[in-house]
Amino acid sequence: MRLGAVALAAAPFVNPLFLSGLALVAVPILIHILSRRRFRIVPWGAMRFLLEAERENRRRLRFEQWLLLAARCLIMALLALLVARPFVQSGVIATLLGAGEPARRLVVIDDSASLAWRSGATQTFAAVRDAAGRLLSWIAAEAPEDHVTVLLASRADEPLVEAAPIRGLALDDLLGSIRRLEPAAVPAKPQDVMTRLAARIAAEEASVRADVYILSDFQRAEWLRDAGASCFAPLRETKHENLRCLLITAVAGPRDNIGIVALEALRPQTSAGVPAVLSATIANFSGAPLSGASVRVEVDGAPAAPVVLNTLRPYESAAVTFEALFSQVGYAQALVALDSPDGLDLDDRRRLNLHVKPALRVLLAGGDSSAAPTLDETRFVRNALAPAGAFNSGVEVELVAPETLDATDLERYDLALLCDLAAPRPTVVAALRRFVERGGGMAIFVGPRVVPQAYNRALGAGADGLLPALLDEPRDSPEPGGASLIAVSEHPIVAMLPRQANSTSGPRVWRYLATAPDEQAQTLARYGSDQGDAALLERGVGQGHVLLFTSTIDVAWNDWPRTTDGSYVVTLLEIAQRLARPDPSPRAFVAGERIFVPQAPQTFDPGARFRTPGFPVEPAVDGVASDEDSSDAGARWIGPVAREVGIYFAELQRRGGDVELRPLAVNLDPTESDLRSATGAELVRALGPVRTEFIRASDAFLQDHESARRELWRSIAAALLLLLLAEQSIAWWFGRPQRHAAGGALPSLARWLNARWRRLRT
Repeated sequence: MRLGAVALAAAPFVNPLFLSGLALVAVPILIHILSRRRFRIVPWGAMRFLLEAERENRRRLRFEQWLLLAARCLIMALLALLVARPFVQSGVIATLLGAGEPARRLVVIDDSASLAWRSGATQTFAAVRDAAGRLLSWIAAEAPEDHVTVLLASRADEPLVEAAPIRGLALDDLLGSIRRLEPAAVPAKPQDVMTRLAARIAAEEASVRADVYILSDFQRAEWLRDAGASCFAPLRETKHENLRCLLITAVAGPRDNIGIVALEALRPQTSAGVPAVLSATIANFSGAPLSGASVRVEVDGAPAAPVVLNTLRPYESAAVTFEALFSQVGYAQALVALDSPDGLDLDDRRRLNLHVKPALRVLLAGGDSSAAPTLDETRFVRNALAPAGAFNSGVEVELVAPETLDATDLERYDLALLCDLAAPRPTVVAALRRFVERGGGMAIFVGPRVVPQAYNRALGAGADGLLPALLDEPRDSPEPGGASLIAVSEHPIVAMLPRQANSTSGPRVWRYLATAPDEQAQTLARYGSDQGDAALLERGVGQGHVLLFTSTIDVAWNDWPRTTDGSYVVTLLEIAQRLARPDPSPRAFVAGERIFVPQAPQTFDPGARFRTPGFPVEPAVDGVASDEDSSDAGARWIGPVAREVGIYFAELQRRGGDVELRPLAVNLDPTESDLRSATGAELVRALGPVRTEFIRASDAFLQDHESARRELWRSIAAALLLLLLAEQSIAWWFGRPQRHAAGGALPSLARWLNARWRRLRT
């Protein structure tokens, strides 16, 4: 709920020890009791008349005495209150601090990347810092014995203060540390923070009040993820009797932003001299259309011509593609930048690392050396992948005779193509399995020399085999002129194949090997119709992939190599791109992730060191080997958590050589770009039964501690002065001489006594 401007709480005191002065109220009472003198009663005849007159005035005299006594007691009480200095607090402070009983105060400061948004020169995080500082100052002034825990959302496991009495803290140092805080590049992880808070609350006694203060922008993409309930589930499940959650938002209004939320290379492999295609996704997270923004790309620091975006409607995204040419072999960097000023700079740039190879090395085994050149299947494949001439496809094909496969080092290649090869020997099968499991790719094209039963025995299928499916006997197409080869998947390998059986330009197949269904394999293309026999099948084996084409890759059983639609060449190039051994290094990390680098043991000495963007001011950090990823293919060395956006470097020592610096790009988490905040009502609903207050920092923390409370000593002093004057006036009035001329009981009695005395004398 939103608080009102001012509501008065119970008045505390600046000097509560001086309230003991209230005991002075007893002084006038004691004086009154002690001043009551005792007289010896002597009977006298005329006294009887005086007593009757005194009885008539007793009520008035008693009222006068009690009124003076009450005034003097109140004067002493006001003197004690004047010294104790009571004050009243605004309703905001009273709500934040709660009642006067002891409490455990748990303060969470959200320092995630979304709080780096600026409006002019003012950063959203500045409001969080100021609010946190004033909150801790108020707690120190009003509840110095309470225990305080202060957590940062980016480092929930490293509290700034852990369950310490705030009286014993160096408060100035703590407030100085908070003022020096800056937003981290990592996203908030509310689930982790709430889990740690719940563990701390569960350790407290149920009778002890626990106040949780969360200072954040409450970004919807983070705090209301999974229908808005999951991140607060740990707090709800504590079932603590005296739990109170105060949500303090630093956001005063909408925050518009434009950012690059994705950058990827559209081809898995990058070869030197062959253009790589990059795709950047630009998102407009604002309530107004965006037009005229430009996007530029840099390849290893060399800028290219910018691209001007078309109009983006509110909360719409669009992909922009670039061609980037890498001339140097090794690890290269591509940077895409958005030239459109907005409040958040961290998402206006996005980086990508690419491993540029000299070329994809393809092993080509099989073929018939005695056949005519136009009929040899290996020549069709070789011309498609690496045609002669000036054109550079980025693929290098090496023809290997089937009988020499035993002596071939497969680790030198990225992809192995078996064309109408007789069933390989067990040693070759073992080498091929090891090659694929370590990330290499393999494609099998059948033909007349492939005996299905021998292939099934040699290579096998299923979880323990290499074949995507068991082979059956050759089958002729029942359709005149052959069956169409049609794509039944969205896989890039079959992107150029027709999707309708009646296509006139697509390849026609008149003979193929039937296959038995295999649940682990994905069917990419079929013969004749969507329900026809499988033509292209693919499945993963270890870290690599195996592709099976159940017809020939030459013109023996189909006319695919001679079609004019270009699908033959494009499909083979896509097979090389998608099946070739990928680089195990990630192309980019997201801030908040732990970075790592894979290492080939045959090339590098064991070990890795990691440099942050702050190097050399920040020293390099030694990596730790991951046991889970260690294998014959290499080890993965784990580095620190990436807390900054930019380029990290991994230092790898080559065996007998120099140190290789491998760049590791770290980008902002794309969820941080959408700056829409959750409403107070949504957050209160997400917390369910937990007693919750939603407060805006702009309303609650405009005043400092001294001006947010009002002392009452001036009013008390004025009341005391007025009361002293009133007591003196009342005392004079009650004690003034009686005017007998005005009549009254005593003058009448005197006249009556005088008349009686004269009558007795006569």
